[in-house]
Amino acid sequence: MPTSRNCPTDYRLGGVMTYGGGSDDAVHVALITVLSHGFEGPDGRWIVVPFSP
Repeated sequence: MPTSRNCPTDYRLGGVMTYGGGSDDAVHVALITVLSHGFEGPDGRWIVVPFSP
């Protein structure tokens, strides 16, 4: 994971999406929630990680 995430406390898988249906050139991505300490409690930010099945 990127070091620019400011000391994450947790990572959570939010979902997996595919664009392009079942074709050979379909794009697959995982949606990851990155939790860290914020000013008034936990902050959550999303990152998208592409992958090949």
